[in-house]
Amino acid sequence: MGGEYTHITLCSGIEELDEQLDKFIAKKEYEQYQQIFITDLCPSPFYLDVIDKNDDLKSKVLLFDHHKSAMDKIKKEYSFLTEVGEKNGKMCCGTSLFYEYLLQNNKLSENESIRRFVELTRLHDTYEWKSKNILEAYYLQILFQFLGPWGYLYHFVEKLSYENEFQYTEKEIEWIKEQTEKNQTKIEELAKNIVVLERENIKYGVILANYEYRNLLADCIQENRKEIDALLLLAGDENRFSFRSINPDIDVNQVAEICGGGGHTKAAGGKLNEETLQKILKFIK
Repeated sequence: MGGEYTHITLCSGIEELDEQLDKFIAKKEYEQYQQIFITDLCPSPFYLDVIDKNDDLKSKVLLFDHHKSAMDKIKKEYSFLTEVGEKNGKMCCGTSLFYEYLLQNNKLSENESIRRFVELTRLHDTYEWKSKNILEAYYLQILFQFLGPWGYLYHFVEKLSYENEFQYTEKEIEWIKEQTEKNQTKIEELAKNIVVLERENIKYGVILANYEYRNLLADCIQENRKEIDALLLLAGDENRFSFRSINPDIDVNQVAEICGGGGHTKAAGGKLNEETLQKILKFIK
């Protein structure tokens, strides 16, 4: 982003980010921008090196990420990369890291509404909201479902531009209620189709379902299926797979990496294609 021309691209995973970067770099589109921000996703080591070797591109790119699996794969330091999993006793997320950068570099004025939104995003992204029962953070997920990625983006850009204090409006509460009722009906239906498979004394609840239901199904299992240690969701709608830890002792990042993905200790996943599907089938058989 920069100058008179600002462009936003949304990517669902590292594979898509790499694809977008490949086109972006091949066409030298970066020449149009003064600054390029990449947040909450880290390109593969190959594209990190591509950026690092291009002086013009490297001078414009700033990258903010917090995913353990990405950090573990990076074997050297890059001047344009900020990778922090935890800071000042708090788990970080891409949004909180980027927000901190904007404040420190006087690119954004401090605002209580934005500060609260960023904190709620951090609480949700790190799943810290669950242990503290902060439903305000959980409601962001519900609104994301209701509005969709672009609708969510535009809605909150507008909302945060005029609110001095972050609070949900009556209209947003209506949306939350409507989507919650839809989710409850759908989750109850999906839960009946969970298949339990055991691998090395760990029981996985496996299900085919849309990607948006991964966290809600994990919550349902945690409350109603105590025998299940982790969720594996195969999402054909977005061609992704997702692991969610139900048992706190289970590190699903390690499992996801075996299957060709990665992420966090409690939440991980990756692109679902022929190669990763074969790895998943081999793992759970």
